[in-house]
Amino acid sequence: MAIGQGPARRSNTRNRRRPAPVVEALLRGRSARYVTVIVPTRGPNERVTITNVQLTASGWSFDIDVGGKRERVRAAAWNSSVVPIG
Repeated sequence: MAIGQGPARRSNTRNRRRPAPVVEALLRGRSARYVTVIVPTRGPNERVTITNVQLTASGWSFDIDVGGKRERVRAAAWNSSVVPIG
């Protein structure tokens, strides 16, 4: 998995362009799953980190840290949850 910068996007509120963070993963096989995560932040310099990505037979989960606030995100066929981590 590689983290890079996507093409510059225009901000309508500040009229400035900043590269959008992009996570890129190359997969081989018959199927792939992609999750788009849109994260509101306090500003363009607030750090967002996704770790502990797991795919199971019943769904997927990951941990997200936004400016020091950590949460575990889980999704399965019929339910989902977002739970604060310590």
